[in-house]
Amino acid sequence: MVIGLQAAQAGLQQGEELLRRGRNAEAADLARRAVVAMPGEPRAHYLLGMSLARQAAGQPDLRDEAASAFQAVLDRAPGHPGTLLHLGLLLAENGREADSLPVLDRFLAGQPAHPRARVARANALQHLGRVADSLPDYEAALAQDPKLRAARSNYLLALLKARRVEPAMAQGRMLLEGHPGDIRALALYATAASAAGAADVYEHLVRPDDWPRAATPFGAAGPERDALHEQLIADIRNHPTFTREWDENRRAIRGGAVALDLLQSPTETVLRFEAAIRAAVDGLIDSLATDPADPWRFRRPKSYDFVMWGNILDGPSHQSSHIHNLGWLSGVYYVAIPDSIAAADPDHGGWIEFGRPGYGLPEDLVAPEHYRLHLPEVGRAFFFPSHYWHGTRPYRGTGERISIAYDVHVTEWQS
Repeated sequence: MVIGLQAAQAGLQQGEELLRRGRNAEAADLARRAVVAMPGEPRAHYLLGMSLARQAAGQPDLRDEAASAFQAVLDRAPGHPGTLLHLGLLLAENGREADSLPVLDRFLAGQPAHPRARVARANALQHLGRVADSLPDYEAALAQDPKLRAARSNYLLALLKARRVEPAMAQGRMLLEGHPGDIRALALYATAASAAGAADVYEHLVRPDDWPRAATPFGAAGPERDALHEQLIADIRNHPTFTREWDENRRAIRGGAVALDLLQSPTETVLRFEAAIRAAVDGLIDSLATDPADPWRFRRPKSYDFVMWGNILDGPSHQSSHIHNLGWLSGVYYVAIPDSIAAADPDHGGWIEFGRPGYGLPEDLVAPEHYRLHLPEVGRAFFFPSHYWHGTRPYRGTGERISIAYDVHVTEWQS
């Protein structure tokens, strides 16, 4: 629909007000009309870029249109600082790190003391493997704003990748002092402790001889459990979130398939499964005495939500070593295990492994004597703190390794 210039200008002003109020989709609709009516007006393209960028976290298909809108602003106003900042952030945070760097550099040339832009540049450099280059940007950002929790966590990760163990220990302590129980800080600080030869600190943080805890929530093998597993497998395969494609920066599974969110539109069988796992978690929480000296167990959950997803691995597919940043307690239940995954396998193919660091960290930062391997068995559940590094080993042979993983997301702590 063609609209007049006066109406387009009024629509542009209305769209800017909607953007300020967080009504991004409505703002985008008005911005598109303004772009058609006033293609040479940078404000119209900027409004479109901003309204789409704010929606892109939940709607990734909008990222390219947002980037194109920002580029249209720069074509008309090359030095527009807001556009340089937000285009750089959009690219850096959505998988186009290499493209983000020249844009962020242009912005920082005019505003070198901008913490968010410094952090975005540092994160992009680290993602691209330029770890040493990323450190000065993290340091500059944290000097400007010491409360940047995510930046300090990523700085700690970069220090470990650079094998700067003592500064990493200091950053880990600082994070945990400011944010007790921070899962990522616990994992990275424990990794730094092992690398520094502080085995007592590592064992205090991880307690590798205490975890994982095992349970059989549906009892021994038999027709009833077999029927449950058969239905769970069908529910995983038929779930609306089942996919063989995902962002590997956001999930640890390598190959295979995953049902991303089993509690979205859950079946009766999935709800029955959740209830059994919840009962096991409740029992485990009740058995854990609080310990003021334990940075994970110094408090107990009062209430929590579950997140559950189904994993299907086949042979060379596996889970890379990872932690669960948003969890407190995590776990896995084994629905199907092929015969090729066996206790007698000297390579421990298909086993779950704890302790080996992930996220691009040098594996030898954690001493091999801290690694633990456990054989997966059908009907068995494992539970462990969410900061305990874990992954699976690839296995040879045919047959699928099917499991359901879960996180406890605490909503309230006991006083």
